[in-house]
Amino acid sequence: MGYDWSIFYGLHSAIMRQSIDSEPAGGWFPEEKLSAEETIRGYTVNASYANFTEESTGKLVEGMWADITVLDTDVFADVREDPASLLAGKVLMTIVNGEIVYQQ
Repeated sequence: MGYDWSIFYGLHSAIMRQSIDSEPAGGWFPEEKLSAEETIRGYTVNASYANFTEESTGKLVEGMWADITVLDTDVFADVREDPASLLAGKVLMTIVNGEIVYQQ
């Protein structure tokens, strides 16, 4: 599996500031670690703002596009229990504009 494009690698990298081998201990520039919430916002609300689409994407609310990625893991719990377990996550489903475009 290539990790460069994996959302799970991205989550792990942002939260832990470590490689897939959990190196370096403590993370690169640990003061730059993001919380799980900040990281999820980076993939959702903040990404839509950066893309100038915040009026139609980035949140699950009525009237916005229903773009959703369903994961097999609870990012918030995994970070507390075993951050490296994020790397083993899988995408179960992707919904774009309310239509299922991928389902495992």
